[in-house]
Amino acid sequence: AAGDHLIVCSTGFDVRTRVEIPPSVALSELSDTVRDLTDGAFEAIDHPRQAWSEAAFAPRPTVSTSPWSHDAGAVAAAIARRNQGHGRVPIPVLHPAEVEPVVHIGDLARALAQPVRTFCQDRLGLTLREDAGGTLDSRIRLSLSGLDTYEIRRRLLAASLAGDATDDWGRYLAAAGDIPPLAYGQRVVAAAAASVELIVRCLEADGYGTPLDVATLGIAIPATDDRPAIDGEIPDVITDGTTAVIVDARASSLSATHLLERIVDLVVAQIAHPDLTWSAVLYRRGGTSSTPQAARITMALNDPADAHDLLELLIAQRQRALTTPVPFFPALAEHLAAGRPAAAATAWSGSGDIPGERTKPWNRLFFDVTFDELARTTDLDGPVDELWTAILDRVTLGGDMGDGGAA
Repeated sequence: AAGDHLIVCSTGFDVRTRVEIPPSVALSELSDTVRDLTDGAFEAIDHPRQAWSEAAFAPRPTVSTSPWSHDAGAVAAAIARRNQGHGRVPIPVLHPAEVEPVVHIGDLARALAQPVRTFCQDRLGLTLREDAGGTLDSRIRLSLSGLDTYEIRRRLLAASLAGDATDDWGRYLAAAGDIPPLAYGQRVVAAAAASVELIVRCLEADGYGTPLDVATLGIAIPATDDRPAIDGEIPDVITDGTTAVIVDARASSLSATHLLERIVDLVVAQIAHPDLTWSAVLYRRGGTSSTPQAARITMALNDPADAHDLLELLIAQRQRALTTPVPFFPALAEHLAAGRPAAAATAWSGSGDIPGERTKPWNRLFFDVTFDELARTTDLDGPVDELWTAILDRVTLGGDMGDGGAA
């Protein structure tokens, strides 16, 4: 018998034409009977068929306080569709981008760390997948790719930070078919668990126990005469009312993109909450596959007053990224600023099973050339000086990269 709610599902619209279909006789009689017995009627809910519809993630108070779906991939698809409702440009001319009245924190970070992607997605309205072109393989896998191994580490770390036991994860992953069978899969889980344990120990050494007690900070910076409003959220914040720390723990290696994204968070947080002393700490996987270590990087603005100048730079970069594909690639900028052109070439082309910046679909649209050709035909040094150097010069970095070197 029904407890709190009785949910009856039926096809209310034609699958092809979306023409409304009247309810069946049995459903109509049931609805009438319930109305007579309870002095109320069924509430009709138009539930979308598409898993990526935003309506699937909106709670229905009359049914449940939780959303219909918890599919992370479908959530990402729903968010990606938000920028696809623009009409077509009637003439083949790209006008200068209009100044946005409100800019989201995530858009600022993406315009800085991935400006070509911003141009493709937010200005041209293109949907580009990083994993496009992959093929399905029906063979039983005895090993995992780098991305698959990272996904195992990510899920184990998320469970550890939430305070959940990870002892049964091996059996769960094997039953789900996410790891190779028998001893092959056991080795994968053991290696991932060892890597995650190092990160958790590093967190605990800094006084951050598990479950990790973090909060999401809402941001609402009002507009000024020469600056749009800034809104969004900053996750993983720990504050005692005087200081605030953004604790960013991931199961991947540290990247230049991660640094820039957290700097954007620091800048925005400092302006939104100037009464707090802000810093960030990043925990990552360091070392090598045979000798894993934990990497720990701390960062803070040299002078909190610099936040306003940096925000002005970020907004200008967002506007520029909406106008033209800016040839700024953080992985290359880090090496070029340090005078390591060979390392920059590797970061562009990739090495082994680690893809380079060139392989990303948005970069291939405009810069699908070798590193030598890119350096010869594109001004790489300009954006490095204007963005990477200008920003990093105002940030204090410290900690251990997990490879024996300090940041």
